[in-house]
Amino acid sequence: FYNISFIQRPVAEMMIHIKHYYLKRMSGKSQLMDCFKSYVERINNQVQVFGLDFKCATVGQDEECERELEREEEREEEIEIEVPQVYAVSEKDWNYADIFFHSKPMLLPTKVHELPEFVINYLTPSTLKQISWSKNIYC
Repeated sequence: FYNISFIQRPVAEMMIHIKHYYLKRMSGKSQLMDCFKSYVERINNQVQVFGLDFKCATVGQDEECERELEREEEREEEIEIEVPQVYAVSEKDWNYADIFFHSKPMLLPTKVHELPEFVINYLTPSTLKQISWSKNIYC
């Protein structure tokens, strides 16, 4: 990627930069509702008072690099992905009161899985299989 270097900047300076950056992306302060304008100003004033002695690490990129990143982000936003249509499985109703009359879940008139088997066969990520799941829990 880019040679990204971190530099230390005062929090108050970063607040000004962030405020201008996001207001510019929103086409200015006029796009903010009045209540949010006052929040932005109050936050900015507090940071200017209390953020002078604190520094934060920021990515030190020059303006050309930032413009290139913005163009790249715009291209990424334009990528459209067509998601295949998924059809729901029709559920079969059964007498749920049966759970009180059977001694084992496997005797119920529906498909029952022990939790470890269910995790292995139906869930992702595969690292879930590494957990020692109780065999006394059923799905």
